[in-house]
Amino acid sequence: MRADGLIATDAFALGIECDPEGLQVLDAEARPVPGLHLLGPITRGRLWEATAVPELRAQAARLAERLAASV
Repeated sequence: MRADGLIATDAFALGIECDPEGLQVLDAEARPVPGLHLLGPITRGRLWEATAVPELRAQAARLAERLAASV
């Protein structure tokens, strides 16, 4: 996926580049990738505190709300 430009490593090489909320994958051109979301430690380049249960729970809730709103 990275070789094809569908995803990009974040600036700190800690995970995958994502939007400011840490939910939407951004491609190599910093454009949102429709239907490709993420959460958890792979978002550490954007959201440093993405490994503890309270933060993961909040991130999962935000993603669920976003996905529910898009249906």
